[in-house]
Amino acid sequence: MTPSANQITTSQRVGESDPCAFKIQRGTETLQKLTSLVVATVIGITTVGLIATQARAAPILDVVGGQLLGARNVSILGSLYDVEFKDGTCTDLFSGCDEASDFTFTTRNGATAAAEALLEQVFLDGIDLFDTEPELTVGCTSPLRCNTLVPYEFLAENGLFDLASAVNFPDLDEVRFGNGPTDTDLTLIPELTFAVFSPASLAPESIPEPASITLLFAGLLALTGLKRHRRSSRKDSTI
Repeated sequence: MTPSANQITTSQRVGESDPCAFKIQRGTETLQKLTSLVVATVIGITTVGLIATQARAAPILDVVGGQLLGARNVSILGSLYDVEFKDGTCTDLFSGCDEASDFTFTTRNGATAAAEALLEQVFLDGIDLFDTEPELTVGCTSPLRCNTLVPYEFLAENGLFDLASAVNFPDLDEVRFGNGPTDTDLTLIPELTFAVFSPASLAPESIPEPASITLLFAGLLALTGLKRHRRSSRKDSTI
């Protein structure tokens, strides 16, 4: 059966390229490219942000002549502190060592967190062997271990102070607890030194958080894509 003219005409129109379909396809491809660009940018910026955050979080060690004197910007319970390692008596180093206001950390939990921070962030092998060679910490001259004391409470009934100790062995690190007389001079004890903490005096440079950076750039890219889409829509409506 020979198809009618109308049928042939309809078939020809179906086979013809549709400019509207082409515009839709082109718009879809542009959107896909924009989406890929946004995803790649978000991943890249997030990675950079995480690296920056890690760099910001690293303490700055105070090293003179190969000896570890202390560190700055040690992160403890969400805040930054500076620490100095010193020999002497608790009375001399902690303003009398006989009331709560003399100590930076006034609870067992706070002193424990401070001792753990020393072991995890400061007593490390890196620029020198501050983990495997305890005697490199000022106040400790014994190669066997270094006990860094963090006082947190004065016991008026017996004249002792409670402490948490960051114990650094060459092959083992741990936190221990104890107490001691306020007038004992640690200069005479080769494996003991005090950790004198204070709020960080030099805050790290302000770096935007990764999430903030990601949202900012994603928003800018989305805005750019929306403007392009609107311009494309206006052109299509005039054809």
